[in-house]
Amino acid sequence: MFLISIITLVTVPFFRKWLPREETRPGSFDFPGAVLLAGTVASFMLCITRWNGWFLLVSLLLLVLFTVRMRTAAQPFLQLPLLANAPYRSALITCFLVSGASFAILLVTPMMLHNVAGLETGMMGLVMFPGR
Repeated sequence: MFLISIITLVTVPFFRKWLPREETRPGSFDFPGAVLLAGTVASFMLCITRWNGWFLLVSLLLLVLFTVRMRTAAQPFLQLPLLANAPYRSALITCFLVSGASFAILLVTPMMLHNVAGLETGMMGLVMFPGR
């Protein structure tokens, strides 16, 4: 099952020779901005999975703090003008929706196989294995 991942890992050094060499640019990592973004996403995901309004409030508060941090930091974690770029924003939203649909299928398929088809855990794994 993990053979394709291992083959990809083995081939990475061979493809490295075709990648362009880039100079290291000076800068710093915005750790508070990263923590605020991670907290925003985590609390929003908890809101969705637990259907709890408190997590939504925490997520909105952290989003406001993250936005303030991005506007005031010298080198922010996420450049806000980047989100003004319409093609980038569209690609970001598309990737978010596609990833969400992909994970939803992985979540819903076992539930459907159990509740609708009446399969046990072992049979569900055998049915789902070829699709992975």
